[in-house]
Amino acid sequence: MSYYTDSAWVHRKGKSTWMFQPDPIYGKLAHTTRNGTTYLIMDGLQEGKPFWIGEVTGKTIFTVEKYLRAREIEFSNGGRYVFPKK
Repeated sequence: MSYYTDSAWVHRKGKSTWMFQPDPIYGKLAHTTRNGTTYLIMDGLQEGKPFWIGEVTGKTIFTVEKYLRAREIEFSNGGRYVFPKK
Protein backbone atom coordinates (compact mmCIF):
# COMPACT_ATOMS: atom_id res chain seq x y z
CA MET A 1 0.00 0.00 0.00
CA SER A 2 1.48 3.36 -0.97
CA TYR A 3 0.37 6.87 -0.17
CA TYR A 4 1.30 10.20 -1.72
CA THR A 5 1.54 11.65 1.77
CA ASP A 6 0.99 10.78 5.43
CA SER A 7 -2.11 12.94 5.81
CA ALA A 8 -4.12 15.70 4.19
CA TRP A 9 -6.62 18.38 5.11
CA VAL A 10 -9.67 19.16 3.02
CA HIS A 11 -10.64 22.81 3.34
CA ARG A 12 -14.35 23.41 2.78
CA LYS A 13 -16.10 26.70 2.02
CA GLY A 14 -17.99 27.84 5.12
CA LYS A 15 -17.46 24.48 6.83
CA SER A 16 -14.87 22.89 9.11
CA THR A 17 -11.61 21.48 7.74
CA TRP A 18 -11.36 17.69 7.74
CA MET A 19 -8.17 15.69 8.31
CA PHE A 20 -7.67 12.59 6.17
CA GLN A 21 -5.28 9.84 7.28
CA PRO A 22 -4.20 6.51 5.77
CA ASP A 23 -6.83 3.80 6.05
CA PRO A 24 -5.58 0.21 5.81
CA ILE A 25 -8.98 -1.10 4.67
CA TYR A 26 -9.31 1.18 1.64
CA GLY A 27 -5.61 1.86 1.01
CA LYS A 28 -6.40 5.59 0.64
CA LEU A 29 -6.47 8.71 2.77
CA ALA A 30 -9.79 8.60 4.64
CA HIS A 31 -11.95 10.63 7.00
CA THR A 32 -14.86 9.19 8.96
CA THR A 33 -17.47 11.58 10.36
CA ARG A 34 -19.13 11.33 13.75
CA ASN A 35 -22.13 9.82 11.96
CA GLY A 36 -19.94 7.03 10.56
CA THR A 37 -19.78 8.19 6.93
CA THR A 38 -16.38 7.54 5.34
CA TYR A 39 -14.87 9.78 2.69
CA LEU A 40 -11.75 9.00 0.64
CA ILE A 41 -9.32 11.14 -1.32
CA MET A 42 -9.07 9.41 -4.68
CA ASP A 43 -6.52 9.95 -7.42
CA GLY A 44 -8.47 10.37 -10.60
CA LEU A 45 -6.18 10.93 -13.56
CA GLN A 46 -8.10 8.28 -15.49
CA GLU A 47 -11.32 10.25 -14.79
CA GLY A 48 -9.81 13.50 -16.09
CA LYS A 49 -9.06 15.20 -12.78
CA PRO A 50 -6.04 14.76 -10.50
CA PHE A 51 -8.00 14.22 -7.27
CA TRP A 52 -11.58 13.81 -6.15
CA ILE A 53 -13.34 13.07 -2.87
CA GLY A 54 -15.56 10.03 -2.68
CA GLU A 55 -18.20 8.95 -0.20
CA VAL A 56 -18.15 5.24 0.55
CA THR A 57 -21.62 3.72 0.26
CA GLY A 58 -21.47 -0.05 0.50
CA LYS A 59 -19.18 -1.19 -2.33
CA THR A 60 -19.71 2.02 -4.32
CA ILE A 61 -17.87 5.33 -4.05
CA PHE A 62 -19.63 8.51 -5.19
CA THR A 63 -17.88 11.78 -6.01
CA VAL A 64 -19.01 14.42 -3.49
CA GLU A 65 -16.53 17.31 -3.49
CA LYS A 66 -19.22 19.75 -4.69
CA TYR A 67 -21.70 18.54 -2.05
CA LEU A 68 -19.01 18.90 0.66
CA ARG A 69 -18.13 22.38 -0.65
CA ALA A 70 -14.48 21.32 -0.89
CA ARG A 71 -12.15 24.16 -1.91
CA GLU A 72 -8.77 22.48 -1.73
CA ILE A 73 -6.74 19.56 -0.48
CA GLU A 74 -3.59 20.43 1.49
CA PHE A 75 -1.19 17.49 1.71
CA SER A 76 1.27 17.08 4.59
CA ASN A 77 4.17 16.94 2.11
CA GLY A 78 3.43 20.54 1.08
CA GLY A 79 1.40 19.76 -2.03
CA ARG A 80 -1.95 21.38 -2.73
CA TYR A 81 -4.81 20.70 -5.07
CA VAL A 82 -7.37 23.47 -5.58
CA PHE A 83 -10.72 22.32 -6.92
CA PRO A 84 -11.78 24.27 -10.03
CA LYS A 85 -14.56 26.79 -9.45
CA LYS A 86 -17.66 26.19 -11.54
